[in-house]
Amino acid sequence: MVGMVYVLKWNVNTFDEDALVSVSDLGRTGETSSLPRLAYADGKIFA
Repeated sequence: MVGMVYVLKWNVNTFDEDALVSVSDLGRTGETSSLPRLAYADGKIFA
């Protein structure tokens, strides 16, 4: 898949620059692909 991935803090009162953890570009159409899955670590699920 292509697009952008935004990682946000889930426990903030307001969405501002401090809530944004990272932004990742998955690439251009035809140049890359990603089929992300849920990941489990230390008792937590990550998407």
